[in-house]
Amino acid sequence: MIDICGFGTAKIASDPDNSRVLFIVLIALANSGAKPVFPAGFGMEYKYNDEWIKLNKEILPENFSSSNNNSIFCINNPPKYDLQRYDKAIDNSKPIYGLLAFTTNNFTLSELRSKGSLEVRITCFDVFRDKYETYKTMYFNADVPEFMIFPKHGLSIKPKK
Repeated sequence: MIDICGFGTAKIASDPDNSRVLFIVLIALANSGAKPVFPAGFGMEYKYNDEWIKLNKEILPENFSSSNNNSIFCINNPPKYDLQRYDKAIDNSKPIYGLLAFTTNNFTLSELRSKGSLEVRITCFDVFRDKYETYKTMYFNADVPEFMIFPKHGLSIKPKK
């Protein structure tokens, strides 16, 4: 089972013309089966005109830093929480928490915010080529009113002053 616990959108610090949008997705993974699941990778798509469009997978760098017009994203030890790097089995004893990062240049951050929402699909592929999916509508009209911390995901978000 994949659960999207939350998300954020931001600019990419190394992208001076702001042509790409970064999605940081907070994920919980659980296994209700008897056999362990061995994740091999993750994907994210968004729905546009009844078609699913893939986003680009990203690895969170060691010195990750990002922001949008209203918030600053801080990740404590990004490689530890980056699920694209996760290399262990998931059994049914406890869920796994972490982050996934994806980018796109199909729209800007301001175009996304003016759209208001986006239907997304997150997929986990395991080493046996089985896939596990979850769907969510993401809404982009909320500002971060105060400091927020997500300790299981290693993420904190604070408003810009």
